[in-house]
Amino acid sequence: MSAQQQAPGSGYAFRPPPGWNVPPGFDPRLGHQPDPTWPPAPPGWQFWAPVTVPAGSSLGRTGYSIPWLRVIVGGVILLFVVGRLLLPSSSSSSTSTGVGSCWTPSSGQNLRPVTCGSAEATYQVVAEAPSPQQCPSTSSTYLDPQGGGSMYRCLAPYQR
Repeated sequence: MSAQQQAPGSGYAFRPPPGWNVPPGFDPRLGHQPDPTWPPAPPGWQFWAPVTVPAGSSLGRTGYSIPWLRVIVGGVILLFVVGRLLLPSSSSSSTSTGVGSCWTPSSGQNLRPVTCGSAEATYQVVAEAPSPQQCPSTSSTYLDPQGGGSMYRCLAPYQR
């Protein structure tokens, strides 16, 4: 390489002259030096050329073709939908019976679960505890364990 041709910026690519068997990634800007056994460059050889992009391609292309991109996006959407169907909902309309569920008085001293968004919601389960005495101080009452469970559901007035 002649001393007159300085390495330009990143918008240029190194062009080896004929007869130079350069390894992949050879770039004098990275400190690579020509092998002394390589023949001299032809007179006036331009070692640097502007990087060109063929029509229909783009710089920074990821390597994913459009069909594969559709498969990936479709898979992500499918996983989201299946996850929403299989996982319990955290919305206020849930009629679950665990922490966060809402309850309303039923017949006698019984309570029944209701959706938290309904006007009937009177109490909300704020914690579960092994005994009523271990319910948090915000709890005003509790539900006895059901179905062979051992935990009391601690209830506090539902706040809209």
